[in-house]
Amino acid sequence: MSAKIDRRLALQIGALALSAAAFGEKRAFADGKVTQIKVVKSADGSMGFDPKEVTITAGDTVEWSNETTFEHTVTPDADSTGKFEGTDSLKPKQKYSTTIKASADPIHYHCDFHPTMKGMIIVK
Repeated sequence: MSAKIDRRLALQIGALALSAAAFGEKRAFADGKVTQIKVVKSADGSMGFDPKEVTITAGDTVEWSNETTFEHTVTPDADSTGKFEGTDSLKPKQKYSTTIKASADPIHYHCDFHPTMKGMIIVK
Protein backbone atom coordinates (compact mmCIF):
# COMPACT_ATOMS: atom_id res chain seq x y z
CA MET A 1 0.00 0.00 0.00
CA SER A 2 2.85 2.41 0.71
CA ALA A 3 4.16 1.85 -2.84
CA LYS A 4 0.82 3.14 -4.23
CA ILE A 5 0.99 6.20 -1.99
CA ASP A 6 4.62 6.87 -2.99
CA ARG A 7 3.70 6.54 -6.66
CA ARG A 8 0.72 8.88 -6.28
CA LEU A 9 2.86 11.40 -4.43
CA ALA A 10 5.52 11.22 -7.14
CA LEU A 11 2.87 11.79 -9.84
CA GLN A 12 1.44 14.78 -7.95
CA ILE A 13 4.88 16.31 -7.49
CA GLY A 14 5.60 15.80 -11.20
CA ALA A 15 2.31 17.44 -12.17
CA LEU A 16 3.05 20.41 -9.92
CA ALA A 17 6.54 20.75 -11.39
CA LEU A 18 5.13 20.74 -14.94
CA SER A 19 2.51 23.33 -13.99
CA ALA A 20 5.14 25.56 -12.41
CA ALA A 21 7.37 25.25 -15.47
CA ALA A 22 4.53 26.09 -17.84
CA PHE A 23 3.48 29.07 -15.72
CA GLY A 24 7.09 30.29 -15.58
CA GLU A 25 7.38 30.17 -19.39
CA LYS A 26 4.15 32.10 -19.90
CA ARG A 27 5.15 34.69 -17.35
CA ALA A 28 8.59 35.24 -18.92
CA PHE A 29 6.97 35.63 -22.36
CA ALA A 30 4.30 37.98 -20.98
CA ASP A 31 6.84 40.29 -19.32
CA GLY A 32 7.80 41.81 -22.70
CA LYS A 33 5.61 43.09 -25.49
CA VAL A 34 5.07 41.08 -28.70
CA THR A 35 5.32 43.03 -31.94
CA GLN A 36 3.91 41.30 -34.99
CA ILE A 37 5.23 41.63 -38.53
CA LYS A 38 3.44 39.98 -41.44
CA VAL A 39 5.04 38.75 -44.63
CA VAL A 40 2.53 39.83 -47.26
CA LYS A 41 1.92 40.04 -50.99
CA SER A 42 0.53 43.40 -52.15
CA ALA A 43 -2.18 43.88 -54.77
CA ASP A 44 0.55 44.81 -57.28
CA GLY A 45 2.23 41.42 -56.71
CA SER A 46 5.20 42.70 -54.72
CA MET A 47 6.05 41.00 -51.44
CA GLY A 48 7.27 42.64 -48.26
CA PHE A 49 7.27 42.91 -44.50
CA ASP A 50 4.33 44.77 -42.95
CA PRO A 51 5.18 46.98 -41.24
CA LYS A 52 8.62 47.54 -42.76
CA GLU A 53 9.85 49.34 -39.64
CA VAL A 54 8.99 48.74 -35.98
CA THR A 55 10.18 50.33 -32.75
CA ILE A 56 10.42 48.09 -29.70
CA THR A 57 11.89 48.09 -26.20
CA ALA A 58 14.89 45.86 -25.39
CA GLY A 59 13.57 42.50 -24.20
CA ASP A 60 10.47 42.59 -26.41
CA THR A 61 9.61 39.75 -28.76
CA VAL A 62 9.17 40.18 -32.50
CA GLU A 63 7.00 37.65 -34.33
CA TRP A 64 6.90 37.26 -38.11
CA SER A 65 4.04 35.38 -39.78
CA ASN A 66 4.16 34.30 -43.41
CA GLU A 67 0.82 35.27 -44.98
CA THR A 68 1.90 34.38 -48.53
CA THR A 69 2.02 31.14 -50.52
CA PHE A 70 5.80 31.41 -50.92
CA GLU A 71 8.70 30.51 -48.63
CA HIS A 72 10.69 33.40 -47.16
CA THR A 73 13.51 33.98 -44.70
CA VAL A 74 14.04 36.51 -41.95
CA THR A 75 17.79 37.10 -42.17
CA PRO A 76 19.83 39.76 -40.35
CA ASP A 77 21.81 42.00 -42.72
CA ALA A 78 25.62 41.87 -42.45
CA ASP A 79 25.61 44.98 -40.21
CA SER A 80 23.08 43.30 -37.88
CA THR A 81 24.60 39.81 -37.63
CA GLY A 82 24.49 38.48 -34.09
CA LYS A 83 21.61 40.71 -32.98
CA PHE A 84 19.08 37.89 -33.54
CA GLU A 85 18.97 34.43 -35.07
CA GLY A 86 17.45 34.34 -38.53
CA THR A 87 15.41 31.63 -40.20
CA ASP A 88 16.43 29.13 -42.86
CA SER A 89 12.92 29.07 -44.27
CA LEU A 90 9.57 30.43 -43.21
CA LYS A 91 6.94 28.34 -44.98
CA PRO A 92 3.41 29.61 -45.77
CA LYS A 93 1.32 30.11 -42.60
CA GLN A 94 4.41 29.51 -40.44
CA LYS A 95 5.52 31.90 -37.69
CA TYR A 96 8.91 32.76 -36.25
CA SER A 97 9.59 34.78 -33.11
CA THR A 98 12.64 35.97 -31.25
CA THR A 99 13.35 38.18 -28.26
CA ILE A 100 15.51 41.18 -29.14
CA LYS A 101 18.11 42.39 -26.68
CA ALA A 102 19.47 45.93 -26.51
CA SER A 103 20.96 47.37 -29.69
CA ALA A 104 22.41 50.85 -30.13
CA ASP A 105 22.00 50.67 -33.91
CA PRO A 106 18.90 49.79 -35.94
CA ILE A 107 18.62 46.10 -36.82
CA HIS A 108 18.23 45.56 -40.55
CA TYR A 109 16.95 42.30 -42.01
CA HIS A 110 15.84 40.88 -45.37
CA CYS A 111 14.51 37.81 -47.17
CA ASP A 112 17.24 35.72 -48.83
CA PHE A 113 14.80 34.48 -51.48
CA HIS A 114 13.44 37.96 -52.31
CA PRO A 115 16.23 40.57 -51.87
CA THR A 116 13.87 43.54 -52.29
CA MET A 117 12.09 42.51 -49.08
CA LYS A 118 13.72 44.52 -46.29
CA GLY A 119 12.78 45.50 -42.78
CA MET A 120 14.17 47.36 -39.78
CA ILE A 121 13.82 47.08 -36.00
CA ILE A 122 14.67 50.07 -33.81
CA VAL A 123 15.38 49.18 -30.18
CA LYS A 124 14.78 51.86 -27.54
